[in-house]
Amino acid sequence: MTSHRMEEIRKEIYNKNGFHIIRNFIDAKNLLHIRNAWTSDIAFNFDDFKKNKEIVPGTNAYAYFRPTKMDFSFCTHIWNRPYDEILHSFAYKAQIFRNEIEGKALYHGLHEASGKALQYRVCRTVSDGIVVKKHADFFNELRSDPTENHSFDPSRIQLTLLLSDFDIDYRSGGFKLWINQTEPTLFGDDVRVCAGDLIAWRYSIPHEVSGVKCLDPKFGFLRVIFPQIDIRKK
Repeated sequence: MTSHRMEEIRKEIYNKNGFHIIRNFIDAKNLLHIRNAWTSDIAFNFDDFKKNKEIVPGTNAYAYFRPTKMDFSFCTHIWNRPYDEILHSFAYKAQIFRNEIEGKALYHGLHEASGKALQYRVCRTVSDGIVVKKHADFFNELRSDPTENHSFDPSRIQLTLLLSDFDIDYRSGGFKLWINQTEPTLFGDDVRVCAGDLIAWRYSIPHEVSGVKCLDPKFGFLRVIFPQIDIRKK
């Protein structure tokens, strides 16, 4: 990516919208593979839920199911043998893209020398309540089980990779950002997005996942998020 293009992306995230969308980050063929792979019967490949503070280099991939058994999050660390090589490779690409935005070394989060470890979580929501309550990260908010130090840092970026289509797999609700602090911006309705798109957004903006009306229970609101774990805090 050219330096000029990256500068435009940074302006859009930090000075304008609070987010930037990479259209078709995953092509149609790989998207189909990923959607089917992660909605098959795969729970036996993953350990039971682990707290963020329990994660150290070498910790196995794990899963949790809430608020119902149909709502899942499969969590893979960058050091794990991947269940799905294709998504694993896209996770590397997503992390490098984030590092470019934040101006960090390209290996940040991908090598223990950085002190951070990328984790990618494949999440499916079919429940219509509040699944991820409204909160802001890196905004001096108390965390009972933090991934890392959450002191105020407006430079931090989170990524959401969409694997579902609004009005096809689910309708209403989903991922919301409170960009203007009054009314949420809903991705899929207020902002057109499609399965395969990657949203890079400022982590300190309040966000929520709620109100999903599932149309296809196999997929529902399916997406990947990319937290980073502080491996120096142990």
